[in-house]
Amino acid sequence: MAIIVGLKHLGLDTDRDKITLVAAGTEPERLAGLASGSLAGTVIAPEFRSRMEPLGLNVLADLRAMTIPWEVGNVVTSRKFLQS
Repeated sequence: MAIIVGLKHLGLDTDRDKITLVAAGTEPERLAGLASGSLAGTVIAPEFRSRMEPLGLNVLADLRAMTIPWEVGNVVTSRKFLQS
């Protein structure tokens, strides 16, 4: 979801700009995909940024610094569970 929101915030559209989204595994797997050229871009958690520079990868956008209203840190359950 983060990549879709981030791309839209950058003015990109997956259909119009012919961007294909694929499930590409965990951060280490996605970083390897970027380094090998099999992926053109991905979302990486902040704790993995230090691994990017040695691979010659660049940050296109820092989603944390963008003014995107994220809904995070929520706890979700059913009404039935709460009542019990």
